[in-house]
Amino acid sequence: MKPELLDNNFYTIKGTTQDTTNIRFVNFQYGVSPNIYQKAVKVQSLTFLNKDITIKDIKNEIDKDFFKIITGLSNQHSEIASSILPNISKKFDINIKDLKSKGLSVDRTIIAKFNNVSNLIAVEGRIGPSQYIVSNNDTYNYILNYIGHNQFLFHNGIMMIGNMPYIINDNIEGDIILLGRKNRIDQPGVHCLILTNDKGDILFDTTYDPKMINKKVTIYYKIVDLGTHPYYQFYSIKTRNIAYYRKLKLKRIKDLYGNCYKLNNEN
Repeated sequence: MKPELLDNNFYTIKGTTQDTTNIRFVNFQYGVSPNIYQKAVKVQSLTFLNKDITIKDIKNEIDKDFFKIITGLSNQHSEIASSILPNISKKFDINIKDLKSKGLSVDRTIIAKFNNVSNLIAVEGRIGPSQYIVSNNDTYNYILNYIGHNQFLFHNGIMMIGNMPYIINDNIEGDIILLGRKNRIDQPGVHCLILTNDKGDILFDTTYDPKMINKKVTIYYKIVDLGTHPYYQFYSIKTRNIAYYRKLKLKRIKDLYGNCYKLNNEN
């Protein structure tokens, strides 16, 4: 199985025959002349039990790591932007109640917010605009409820905002929408290294446990952020108001600590 079979909309796949690989990347952030840096990346193991491994299995597990990393980077970008312009979240986040109270066209405003975030990524990331929009299925349907009647947005069954496909991936937690870029591996962003043999095929280690008749299949990969300020290549949009997220946070604390939290706050 070649690494190219794992090609996707989100991250570059690069095969390597070394457990630790030095990846070089170019920094065009400051000035005309680029600076070249390198980062040592060590692959990690991923083991599947009792199953015939498929491309879908590998993609799904790698996606979990990818979305965890870019969610963190997206939040970092949002926080940096908010520290400079405190009200910037109001410009990009989607608060339906607020839009309706102001008499704004909900569908046009949502589309405009996607395009504005895409432009922000282009300006601050200095490579190009966002190449995709992605959320879990629940959030997709929430947005679809307000803009889905615009038939011009759909091409071959896929919602497109400009040149950005809106993709569903349930490895994304919560009610956020992520926008980002799939850059070359020598550019800032998040990429995937996967261990291959000398023929360029993905390396599979297969072991058996005679006592339990288990077959273990292990691959080796690493999702890694590279380059200068990789967080500028991603951004997260919240889809509820501040009160919603406050209640959600309080619920998680209560679930974690139980009645102790409630009693302490009531006293």
